Amino acid sequence: MSKRIAVLMTCYNRVDTTLECLRRLFAQDVLGGYSFDVWLVDDGSPDKTGEKVKSAYPLVNVVKGTGKLFWCKGMRLAWDKAAEAYDYDFYLWLNDDTMLNEGALKSLVEDYECVATEENQAHVIVGSFANSPDSEFIPYGIEYPDGHRVMPNGSPQQVIGLFAGNCVLIPKEVYCQIGPICGKFKHGYGDVDYSKLMVEHNIPFYCGSKVIGWCPTNKGTVNFEGKNLWGRLQLLWDPKGLCLHDALLYKIRHSGLHRAILSFLHIVFIAIRGRI
Repeated sequence: MSKRIAVLMTCYNRVDTTLECLRRLFAQDVLGGYSFDVWLVDDGSPDKTGEKVKSAYPLVNVVKGTGKLFWCKGMRLAWDKAAEAYDYDFYLWLNDDTMLNEGALKSLVEDYECVATEENQAHVIVGSFANSPDSEFIPYGIEYPDGHRVMPNGSPQQVIGLFAGNCVLIPKEVYCQIGPICGKFKHGYGDVDYSKLMVEHNIPFYCGSKVIGWCPTNKGTVNFEGKNLWGRLQLLWDPKGLCLHDALLYKIRHSGLHRAILSFLHIVFIAIRGRI
């Protein structure tokens, strides 16, 4: 019986990028015995991304968002809709600005099966990505506790650290143990929160055997230039800014109230000072 993968995506107002990501996804050769469905949340894109995706790829399950979901809540909605529709064997996070190389999906599945033959334990495979097609710099994948990136070496590597959510293969067994991505986060932190949950539940995750694509480095949107004190303080509530809500929720969930209070003071100080 074929194993089915639910590809989970969320998008907002960058239709050309989203379509290119999907073009590369549907061009993938899937390992024999596997198939995939796509669940894409369009969070009210003014450029009508969802409609254009549906026209180009009728089989994509397009879910309408509220316009206020951002990344974490959008991915959570896609996950919930997929899980309600079918008992999938795997869930694959895929950012819509992440461009897969030829053979990427097959590589992820082969890595998963490679580890599965050695250890009969639920585990996750994390894809690594360069920041451009010709670059050797790897901004996305798994990060060691000291901040350095794990470099693919030709075979899956188990790592205790934090992973980015650009492309992550999660089996049903992990979903059943710790559930979907936390819907309380607004934009950031959802992927590193899931990393922490896996470590806390003794569920291993592995760096995939090779670089499987590219994704431009996200430079962030925290920009203090030309902002007065009130403008900088507003960044505390901006989901793509300093986002005090997400930072404190993450600290409370994994480090306790004391660390959360220290984090609160640090972030407010950054806003008042006007530089990170």
